[in-house]
Parts: sequence; C-alpha cells; structure tokens
Amino acid sequence: MPRLLAAGYTKVVFHGDDEIRSLGEQAVLPLLAYLKSPQFKNQKPQRRRAASLTSDLAPMWAIGDLIGMLSDDDAEVAAICSRALVRLAGTNLGEPVEQWQDDLERRLAVQQRWREWWQLREAKMPKHPLRGVNNQAVEIQGLKNQGVKQ
Repeated sequence: MPRLLAAGYTKVVFHGDDEIRSLGEQAVLPLLAYLKSPQFKNQKPQRRRAASLTSDLAPMWAIGDLIGMLSDDDAEVAAICSRALVRLAGTNLGEPVEQWQDDLERRLAVQQRWREWWQLREAKMPKHPLRGVNNQAVEIQGLKNQGVKQ
C-alpha cells in the first residue's frame, strides 16, 4: 500500500477528528488518497467521515481533487465534497447540492460545470503539492504495483 494511502487509512481508522483536524491541510492529501482508493469503497461510514474532514480542511489547491469526488459512487461523499467547493469558491454555481445529490446524471453535469469553472481559475490558484502529477493516477499505479485489483 503506498505511503500516502496508508497514512490516510491510518488517520481515518485510528485517529479522532480533533487529532486529524490539528494537522490542518497536511491531512488532506492522505485523506484524499483514502477517498479515491477503490480498496475502501465499501467503508461508507469511514469514507463519509474522511470526506467531512477533507471538506473542512481542504485548501484551494484541493479544488481539482474535490471536483473529481463529485462523481463518487457514494452520493453522500459527493455532497460533502461539494460543500468544500462552495466554501473555497464562494459559490455553488447556482446548483444547490440538495437539487442534484441523488441524481447521478445531474451530478455529472454539475461536475462538468465545476471543471469548466476550475479551468478558468486554476492558473491563478495555489499549486497542488504534487503539481504536474495526476494524484489519482499515482495512487492507482501504486495499488497496481502492490498487486491490488481495481
């Protein structure tokens, strides 16, 4: 298991919310790795907790990752991540989460609007710590190297 993913799993399983929050944005990358991992998709309560912590702690550089989470299989995880986008962007793009959360087709349309919004602003925002690397591809490749099936 890649270190970043292992750190996210450890944080969610063994640490309390206050302890994770005390790490600030340093906790965000491991939490995102955990949320993106196909290995843990069936751990709904833990993933929702990780999404909530990520939503509260995520800085501007995490916007792209949060947009990616809008298509998560768990509509509640997607909704929680959308609240972080609203907090960071100062807008919901005229699409309140309650109107699209449970409708996958509408959720994907909202995700596309967020992608378009981000494309216009990303160059002016703080850079992701793994700038130039697709974080999700790194994590999935790491899982393949560990013999984990997708």
